[in-house]
Amino acid sequence: MPAKTAIAAALLGALASAGLAACADDDATESGSPGTDGPAGDAPATDAPTGDATDDADPDDAVPERIVSLSPTATEILFAIGAGEQVVAVDDQSDFPADVPVTDLSGFEPNLEAIIDFEPDLVVASGLPDDIITGLEAVDAEVLVHESAVVLDDTYDQIAQLGITTGHEDEAADLVAEMRADIDELVASVPDRDEAPTYYHELDDTLFSAT
Repeated sequence: MPAKTAIAAALLGALASAGLAACADDDATESGSPGTDGPAGDAPATDAPTGDATDDADPDDAVPERIVSLSPTATEILFAIGAGEQVVAVDDQSDFPADVPVTDLSGFEPNLEAIIDFEPDLVVASGLPDDIITGLEAVDAEVLVHESAVVLDDTYDQIAQLGITTGHEDEAADLVAEMRADIDELVASVPDRDEAPTYYHELDDTLFSAT
């Protein structure tokens, strides 16, 4: 299945869930438990951002010059915040934007030697075995693991962290602000409904649907 873009998915998820939120708002206010049934969900923000190294990011650290991304989501974010020129290799599922340096690296079955061949000083992934992380750290490569976002705030946090880590903090902040404004506009455009709408979020022609 082709890699889907994280930012577009977040916008689609917010639009789909906006109709549900408009109808459920009164009940949620009375019960104190907002609904979270949408694919991205308007759930309350989590206390900590998604990602193992979120609290460890230090703006004083050296800016990485050779980044390997093993996550299509991270790949798109890196290019969206202006860090594309620092990316030397991406995994075989990263297909956006069009000029990304695609390789045969796998994010599902990572090969330590193959990753090290690109001499990275930063490796970004959605998950890595402990032995791969240990091996990368042994050659002084920083490892940043971002688990799949559950709510929109997780995505915002991941964008912000990648901005800090790569030296593009201002660009990342601008992107998050733009996304928030776009999603707020989409939510505001959804008319009030007496009954919650139903929807089917189809990813591709294999009839696989996001829950």
